[in-house]
Amino acid sequence: MKLKAGQKVFFIGIGGSGMMPLAKLARQIGMNVFGSDSGLDEIRKSELRNLGILVHDSHGAENITEGIVVYSSAIRPDHVELSAAKNLEKTGRAQVLHRMDFLNAIVDACSVQFAVSGTHGKTTTSSMIGWALLELGADPTIIAGGKPAYLPDGARLGGGKIAVYETDESDGSFLKSHAQIRLCLNVDSDHLEHYGSFENLCESFSRFMREGEISFVYENDPALAKAAKEFNLKSYATLETPFRHSGEISAEYVGKFPGDSDTMEITHPGGSATLTLLMPGKHFARNALGAFACIDTAVREGVLESLKNYSPQRLVEILSRFPGVERRIEKITEIRGCPVYDDYGHHPTEIAAVLNALRGRMEKGRSLIAVFQPHRYTRTRALFREFARALDLADRIYLLPLYSAGENPITGADSLSILNELDAKKACLIENGKFSPIIDNLVGGDNVVFLGAGDISKQIRKYLAGSH
Repeated sequence: MKLKAGQKVFFIGIGGSGMMPLAKLARQIGMNVFGSDSGLDEIRKSELRNLGILVHDSHGAENITEGIVVYSSAIRPDHVELSAAKNLEKTGRAQVLHRMDFLNAIVDACSVQFAVSGTHGKTTTSSMIGWALLELGADPTIIAGGKPAYLPDGARLGGGKIAVYETDESDGSFLKSHAQIRLCLNVDSDHLEHYGSFENLCESFSRFMREGEISFVYENDPALAKAAKEFNLKSYATLETPFRHSGEISAEYVGKFPGDSDTMEITHPGGSATLTLLMPGKHFARNALGAFACIDTAVREGVLESLKNYSPQRLVEILSRFPGVERRIEKITEIRGCPVYDDYGHHPTEIAAVLNALRGRMEKGRSLIAVFQPHRYTRTRALFREFARALDLADRIYLLPLYSAGENPITGADSLSILNELDAKKACLIENGKFSPIIDNLVGGDNVVFLGAGDISKQIRKYLAGSH
């Protein structure tokens, strides 16, 4: 399917993290872009409207008239607009596409495609690969589920030869990818309401990797190590005792340089190089190692050509300047000498990584404060004890009401279920938007981080804009 300037396309739930970049790319192609979203804040509405995208504040069958209609798995089958679109499709007036099918339509003209998968780190890593390719003189299309700091619109339409995008395992749609170069960062327990079991989830990731031409997995991950051995996949690893790796590319943590950046010594077929990132945390360093492995191997195997003055050392230098992604340990302000961070972390593994990264850069004796908004009843029911263990890394913990993301309530799967697993002396529930007890009591050197995939970011930014 070829997308053309002038075509009409409508996005149901246009403000979603997987939908907004596609809408912006459709506009860059020259398509007439429309959409609907009842939960879109004014900042994102203005962002879309300034690009010439018409956004409806409410959902209704009358919004759907003709053209391509794009939906995600977050849209229920009986959604009024999806139902209307399917009825129009029967008459030939509309074409209904899942978001992954629309993404494929954007990138299928690209002869080299990088697809990033994994439970954690996809947005950062796909943004890193895009950043590196740009700095190396390529002209890539970049599609990330967040907003890379170097892309004002959060997405980029390239010259048609190279594409970089993150995939979505939550609904199995990543298996539709046509990418030649594939990266799997990790496999963790999530989205089991779709897969039924962790084993089924692992098999889907394994299948995704087997269908690529150059597929890299992080060999420290037990599930991925098994797949690498069974299907002879390429691998990269960090050298952590007692782990032993079998891949060509590995890295050893060698401490920190000034600037609170985790540093690693990368060993690759051409030698070695030292990588120091701007942002803290071993999880970011591992992401960068995966990005390095994909690009360096693609160059050595002749898949990527005409990169400007390429060398592994130049690639490492470029990655060391990666400016980050919105809501990935993003410092949004400082109050009385206390940094305030915003992060998308919504799974126990992600929360632990963020808290450990921040703790590693703090002075001893200062407090680390975590404010968390649980996301989805199903995830909270499955992982409430794991959430408590991760949050316990903080000195003080505040829990907002759960953000449902459209799910129906499940008895006993809420913020209180997490609180009951925590020390009552350090954790409590708070109401949405009621951040004064947190902000007003910050003492110089404390760090506070707001975590979650719901609307917690919007809440704290609105509070700070109105109070400070």
